[in-house]
Amino acid sequence: MVAGIETRFFEGPPHQKSPRYSLTDFDSGLFRTVGEILAVSLAQGGPAPTFFSQWAYSYLCNGQINPTQLDKNTVADSQLRLLIDQVESSTEQSLQGLTDEILNCGFTGAISVQNKEPIVRAITLHAVLRLQPMLEQLKEGLQLYGLHLLIKQYPEICQPLFVLGGDVKNLWQDLKTAVHKRCPSNLTELEQFGKEE
Repeated sequence: MVAGIETRFFEGPPHQKSPRYSLTDFDSGLFRTVGEILAVSLAQGGPAPTFFSQWAYSYLCNGQINPTQLDKNTVADSQLRLLIDQVESSTEQSLQGLTDEILNCGFTGAISVQNKEPIVRAITLHAVLRLQPMLEQLKEGLQLYGLHLLIKQYPEICQPLFVLGGDVKNLWQDLKTAVHKRCPSNLTELEQFGKEE
């Protein structure tokens, strides 16, 4: 199930994926459903979705995108990656042929080879910032079983569940054991536990 979700709703290099830009899936609430399925999988000891990019996981933790963490390698969308490649290898004349695509990404400066770097930066920011609604809906789904609260309270502990690296099975077991020892009977008690820890 998790592998199917990765293929259908995420794109990018292995273990560095971002949500696929789809307003149709967003409008249908499918990213919320994806979050719920991931929460259930983790709660039941199923496979961890260790395919998230670092920036996407950071957004799940704190709801903010740090522009200083973004570079052209952050762009997962294949069409925007192609546009970046075209801009970087362009001449003055070929760059003018990309004007519409560049303007659609929010670049407002002069379109010239001297501005290749700011153009690529604008494309990068456009590629990432347009994914915020999908990530917000995904966070809503992760609220199932209080998982999103745990991610916010323990971002370093939960990171290996979403970003490749570390011993996922032991970390998840340690987190479940810590929560279980406190035996929260509702979401308010779980929140209180997170604040105390």
